[in-house]
This record gives sequence, structure tokens and C-alpha cells, in this order.
Amino acid sequence: MWLFLADMADEQWCEDEKFDPSSDLKREWERRKEQFHAIGYRDGLIAGKEASAQIGFNEGFKEFVVDGFKWGVIRGVTGALDCIGSEIKEKLIESKETRSKFHDLFESVNHLSTTDALNDCGVLGSYSERLQSLIVESPTIALHLKKLV
Repeated sequence: MWLFLADMADEQWCEDEKFDPSSDLKREWERRKEQFHAIGYRDGLIAGKEASAQIGFNEGFKEFVVDGFKWGVIRGVTGALDCIGSEIKEKLIESKETRSKFHDLFESVNHLSTTDALNDCGVLGSYSERLQSLIVESPTIALHLKKLV
């Protein structure tokens, strides 16, 4: 009799809840669909951000690579000339006035951060022009760097 009551209780439970296996599958399907929709949305958002960031990087790189190169040449040339010995410097740059201008340019460039130089095109252009004019005054240097600046 106990088994009979248990069977009846199961049948009543099914009737009360109106058990429908297809509704369980439907609920599971909806849950999975929402889950995968959220994952797909998140993945698409991340991919979009990465693509956008890459495009921005590419454009910025094209815009500033030449300026960065110029700044590196200016700092490199003035720094190298400032640290070599007096005798060699006199052989490379005959005029005492030009040697002094190179040193002054080195001091100016050395006190300016790379960020400030690249953000202010006028400053970079000014230093570039000063270096070019000093190189023109120093023919031994002009042979090696004329095409770089």
C-alpha cells in the first residue's frame, strides 16, 4: 500500500505542476541562448575595441614616426658632438662660434622632454632648422648627415 500511495503522490504532483518536458527544454534553450548571446556580444565588443585601437595606433604611428625620427637625430647629433673631446670637435667644426651654437642647441634640446618636443611642432621645426643650418656651416658633418635631417 505504501508503494501505491507513493505512485499516486507522483501522479498528483505531475498533474498539479502540469509537467511538460518540452517546457523544461524550452527554458534551458532560452537560458543557453541568452548566455551565448551575452558571450558573443562581449567577444564582439572586445574585438571591436581592439580593431579600433589598432587603427588609431596605425594612424598615430604614421603621423609621428617622422617627427620622432627627427627628434632622435637632433638629440643624437647634438649629444654626440657635445661629448667628444675638444681636439676632435675643433677638427670637425672649424668655427668657434659654430661649436658654441652646437653646444647651445644641445643644452636647449637636453632640457626639453621628448613628449613636449613632439607635441609642439614649432619647437621641433625650430630645432631641426637650427641643426640643418649648423650642419651646413660644418661641411665635414654635412657629408654624413645631410640626408637624415
